[in-house]
This record gives sequence, structure tokens and C-alpha cells, in this order.
Amino acid sequence: MTDDIRFDRDMQTLLEQLPEEQLPAARVTPWRQAMRCVLWGIGLTSITLNFWNLQHLLPMVGSILLVLGFRTLRHENGCLRSCWRLSITLAALRGGYAVVMGTVLSRLVPWLEAAIAWTLSVLFWLVCLGLWWGMREIGRKAGQEKPSAKAAGALVLWYGALILTGLLGQTLQGLAVWLLLALYIIILRQLTRLTRALDNCGYAMEAAPVRLDGRWLAGGYLVLVLAAVLLGQALGQRLPMDYRPRQEPSQTAQAVRDRLEGLNLPRELLDDLSDEDVLSLSGVTQTVWMQEPVKKPLSGRTIQFWRAALLTPGDDGPDCWAILTYFQYEDGEDWPGDTDGLWLVPHYPYDAYVEEALSGYILYDGPEGAMAAPMQSLVRQEQAQYTDWLWPDIPSSASLYLFAEWSLPRKGENIRGYLLYWRETVPPMEKNPVQMMDQPYLHRQMKWRYPYATALDQRSIPYATQNFEPGLFSVYQQADGTVSAYLESAELGSISKRGTPPAG
Repeated sequence: MTDDIRFDRDMQTLLEQLPEEQLPAARVTPWRQAMRCVLWGIGLTSITLNFWNLQHLLPMVGSILLVLGFRTLRHENGCLRSCWRLSITLAALRGGYAVVMGTVLSRLVPWLEAAIAWTLSVLFWLVCLGLWWGMREIGRKAGQEKPSAKAAGALVLWYGALILTGLLGQTLQGLAVWLLLALYIIILRQLTRLTRALDNCGYAMEAAPVRLDGRWLAGGYLVLVLAAVLLGQALGQRLPMDYRPRQEPSQTAQAVRDRLEGLNLPRELLDDLSDEDVLSLSGVTQTVWMQEPVKKPLSGRTIQFWRAALLTPGDDGPDCWAILTYFQYEDGEDWPGDTDGLWLVPHYPYDAYVEEALSGYILYDGPEGAMAAPMQSLVRQEQAQYTDWLWPDIPSSASLYLFAEWSLPRKGENIRGYLLYWRETVPPMEKNPVQMMDQPYLHRQMKWRYPYATALDQRSIPYATQNFEPGLFSVYQQADGTVSAYLESAELGSISKRGTPPAG
């Protein structure tokens, strides 16, 4: 080993041991400037701040900084050249991820968000791995006999541990989070010191030639992503609705409608039901109107709701009730926004059971005639409650939620819709009526919302609206109060009184 190489090695060791404030004054060299971009890019890309959409903005800035840093270093060795190519892929995918998160695709394709997020994680880990190998090669060029770049290797292990934790489905909490954060800060600090030590030891490099200034490249990237996000917000926030002209009803369905009309159901409502739903009511023998028309104020607009229960006697089993929720929008009122939702919250004492059958349609009158489309999403969700400290793994009770969401037509009159589901009878109550349903209505009143979220994504438990996300009511608004329906049970499978149907 020559004296020059030995001197460089001893000088590097000495500089690494010196406190940062005693290091020689910084010189703006291509190596230091490039590594500054790389280290800032690593910091912004790997740390998530979940407020003010910084979890989306900061990684994008970090990705373009990685591109700028590795662009300067790409001629140093093959590993850093691979990092440059990987960082370009990372920045492009990060921009695509930002666009997807602002559109309905993030909801319609549930696996897409997770797939992109995992791909981004793996790409970033590969960038860290390439940086480690690349810095070892630079250490050899600087005269180190056994270059290790331990700080870069520690970064590879640190981020790999995070990926492994996610794959195992574990969530870091409490002290573990703070320990990992402290370790991360130490790793970045050591990387910074190693960069300065190599620079001060006399390692010199020539910046790779570029055609576009870094500031123009970074600004153009961010402007392009922002424009794509805004375009996606403008064109991609409506739920796809399969509105089609209504078909002529079948004679069999018309016969059932005629019979149900004789049971005090208004013909206008029966005509709005699909033939399939009408035929499912062929065995109904009794109807009960549980709610007069109710106007619910919502941002200065009104929706009218009706509720009905239709009894189908069971041959060998319990009787069944078809629960119908019908609603109509006031004509002449503008309904801004893209998605609406209705959350049905049944209250079932004892062992009442809800069948899987759940149906719903949105209808309107347009230039093409009478149009109808099934609800875009119908969700049946059970939520168990665990309150027994002796048996914490055994649910003490369960709640059922039925949720529907849709997008209103851009143009149309006489917009209305309905939801229909089936449930078994409940045992008789001695005094109090049986509360059947609450139905909070959610309306999206603002067009711009990032990341994209439908009414179903923003649902909350009734009477606990504080569970909404902060700022929710600037985007979604819940109608004041709920429409609660009651049945008074005189005996099992029968209802003691009949309500008044809505005026036709």
C-alpha cells in the first residue's frame, strides 16, 4: 500500500471521528451537492406525515430529489446508475399513485392502492440497496481497502425491517415507533458524515452532463403531477352508474303490482320497483306504513323519505318482512357533488335475522325517457362488540349495517330511489315498540376532495358523528336527525295497526 493511499485512509478515519462542528468548512462540490439531494430524497420518501396530505406530497418531492441526485452520480459506477434508473421509475409510479388516489379507481379497484404502495416500497428498498453497493465502490476508489459504508447498509436493514413488519401484518406502536425513528435519524446522520468525510478526503468526481437544469426538471415534474391530479379530480370522481331505459313490465309483475295496490301501496311507488323486486313480494299479505313523508333539510335542499314494511307469512318457518325505504329529491334544486349514500342501521332485539337479499335502484326522467340504474354499491356489514372482560374473545353482541351509495345523474328530473331488504319477524314486545331502522343520509356537497373518498368511506355510527374524519363536514354532510320507524307487535308475525301511505 503506497504512502498516499495510507494517508487518505488515515485522514478519512480521523475525519469520521471528529465532531461535526470541527470538520473543515463545506465546499460545494458535485459529490456533496448530489449526495445532499439523495439524503433529502431518502428522508422525505421514507417518513410519512398523515396530515395536510403531506403523506402524498413529501414522497413526491423526495422521489424527484432522488432522481436529481443520482442523475449527477450515474457515471460513477454501475450501482449508482441503476439507482438513477430505479429513482426515475419510483418518481413516475409515485406520480401515478397520486393521480389514482384522487379518483374513483382507488375505490373501484380495491387492490390497486395496496399493489402500488407495495411496489413503491420494494423500489425504494432497491434504491437503498444500490446506494449501499455504490458507496462501497466509491470507497474503493477513494483508497479504502475494505469499504463497508455501514450507514448505507444499516438503512437497507432498517427499511427491510419495515417491509417485513408490513408483510407480517404487524403494527408498530408506542416505544417501538420512537426507537425506529431514533435509529433512522442516526443512520441519516452517519450517512451525512460519511459523505462529508469522503469529500474532505479528496474524493473528486465529475458531474454527469445534463440537458435540463434540476430546478426546471423538479418544477416540471410537480406541475405535471398536479395537473394530472386535478384532471383526475374533475373527470374521475363519479361512481359509474349503469343508467338504462326502463323496460316494459312483464304481465306477471303487473299482476303482482295490481294485488299490492289493493293492499294500500301507491301505484307510483310500485311502478318504480323493478320487476324482480316486485316478484319477490308476490307472497305479501299485509303492508304497514311506518313513516309519513318527511322532509330532511340538507344544505338548503330537501329529500322526502317514506318507509314501509310488507309481511310475507312463512309456510314452515318464521314470517318475513320486506323493509322498503323510498326517497325522492325535490325538483328544481341543484345537487352538487358526485356521491351520495344511505346508511341503514337496523335495531334487532332478540334473534332477528336479516337475509342477504338487498336491492336498490336510482331512477329519473330524462330526454331519453324513464331511466334506472342499480345502486353502485350495496354493502352488508356486521360489527361485533366485545364487552365481557372474562371472555374478551367472545362477542357479547353484534350490530348490522346496510349501506348503499350512488352517483346522481348530471341532468334529469323526478330523481328518486329505493332500497329493499328482507328480515325475519321479531318476538313480541310487551310494552315498547320495536325500533326497526335509523337511516342517516350522507351527501357530498363539495367536488374537490383529496384523497378520493365516497360516502361509504366516510360513514359513521349514528349518534356518534364525532367519529367522522376531521374536516369531513366540509366535504360530506349528514342530514340532521334520522328517520326512525316503529312497529307495535300485538302478536308474533302480525302488526296491530296500519300506517298511512304517502299521497300519490
